[in-house]
Amino acid sequence: MATKTIKLEYLSAAGFLQDCAQLQKGRFSIPAGSPLPSNSGISLKISVPDVDRELMLQGTVIKILTRPNATRLNKPGVMIIGFNKGSQNAIRIFKYTVSNHVHCSASQGWSLSVGAKKTGPHGMTMGGNSVLPLNWIRTALAQKKAPAEKKAAARYLANTAKMAADVKTNVRYYVNRILQVKSTEDAVVLLNLFRRVLQTFVKQADWKIVLYLTRAVDKAAKTTVFFAAATGLPANPLELAFKNRICEIVTAYAKADASHRQMINEIVLYLDTLGIEIMARTLSSCKDCSMRKAVLAALLNKGGLARSWILGVLDAPGQKWYLKRTALMLLKFVGKKENEIDRARKLVDHEHPAVRIEALNVLITLQASGAGDLVIAALDDADDNVRRRAVNGLSELAPISEASIRKLLDRIVAKAPADKEEAGRHYRRIADLIKALGAMPHVRDHVEVEATILDIARSLSNQRKGLLKRLTKYSASDQSVLLSAAVSTLGNIGTTRSETFLEKLAGNESPQAEMAQKAANNIRLRYIALLSNAPDDADMLAVA
Repeated sequence: MATKTIKLEYLSAAGFLQDCAQLQKGRFSIPAGSPLPSNSGISLKISVPDVDRELMLQGTVIKILTRPNATRLNKPGVMIIGFNKGSQNAIRIFKYTVSNHVHCSASQGWSLSVGAKKTGPHGMTMGGNSVLPLNWIRTALAQKKAPAEKKAAARYLANTAKMAADVKTNVRYYVNRILQVKSTEDAVVLLNLFRRVLQTFVKQADWKIVLYLTRAVDKAAKTTVFFAAATGLPANPLELAFKNRICEIVTAYAKADASHRQMINEIVLYLDTLGIEIMARTLSSCKDCSMRKAVLAALLNKGGLARSWILGVLDAPGQKWYLKRTALMLLKFVGKKENEIDRARKLVDHEHPAVRIEALNVLITLQASGAGDLVIAALDDADDNVRRRAVNGLSELAPISEASIRKLLDRIVAKAPADKEEAGRHYRRIADLIKALGAMPHVRDHVEVEATILDIARSLSNQRKGLLKRLTKYSASDQSVLLSAAVSTLGNIGTTRSETFLEKLAGNESPQAEMAQKAANNIRLRYIALLSNAPDDADMLAVA
């Protein structure tokens, strides 16, 4: 059966509001000269003077009332139309729109307490779902911040609480009001209202309310001229609402559950540069790995906007260290050009060790030219974590130059300090460097590297007195750590020359005997693999 469309045009807003209670009960009575049969589909379009939008409802005829002698007296019957529960939301929003029109049209403004019942213009009853008149909001917002005077400050806080409660109760109305904004003045009022109540919602973790309002402002700013035309508003008007809430949102993010974090992520994505700063600060302060991954992914999704923010932070001389570190973390993923990578080179000497570590990470990850020398220089850093990153970075770099290898060998054979405690640290650093050489996929100047490490191993194993005989003055544990590092590295890079030494060491009763045998086996297996994969006419030369 076809759906019948009925247009219902009220003569006044007050007339509609009188009938609204009937609508909200899910049924509506309409006089009809020729009532439709029961169960007929009805599309009801309701309009009110000076209200731009229409209320459109879908329903069915559930009952027909016929008056006695209706035909003879020419008196119409009555159709009772029923609406489903889904219509209630549309009715409520339209009622709010009409109510606001009534308030704004009133010759005198009036205020009401949320939850209290008052009679407004035209005798309209306002209950718990009423909304604050825009005139009242405009007056309350004239007070930009809480004053020092006690009574005024109390009034400011009370008005803020009233606004927040009203927005929360009637959030659908406010969303619709933002989307249907008709003037620049109203746009600014609604934006300042959002700014005023935002602190309350952040404190209460009402992220769903914040998200609804954020979406509405973003859509209205893109589809109307009223936000753009407002003098003094930023290009993205949401930045006005959020600019003083950065620290609170970062703190709230760390405490939020997964569903709230998802909403916060969506909210900050609407904030452009300000959103990037919120995510960057969150990334800097957050210790949860899964959360950091989510924030990092959201930041990288910002594309060119994120790149601009990264380069801006790295170029700013007075920028906070944790933002520099975060910008470097992101530069690993977006850094392409030499001048972008050069920003990391300039920060390897930054005063904060966390920034120095991230600068090394960028250079190592992007295999930057000259990274080897900068990493080797970082081996002398005053911070243990920076030195550790430099040591590990040596094995991650592409084959480093012979000059860099020479610098490493000079460090390895350098004389230890006279102080016993300092000497212990010195030998542990040498052990780390030796292990780093063993972890490199390819070592230039291979012969000299093997010879230097083999000399150290022989000296420590007392097979010969030579380069490091002074080691006997220091602790056995330091010598053991150094010898273990040398044995392991020889197993990875050594030739048959090292194999002979390792076999002898394996036959001794020493803590490194088992390790030495494994290292000798590694060399032997490596040579067997080379022989089996070599062409028949290849000349394999074993180094003795």
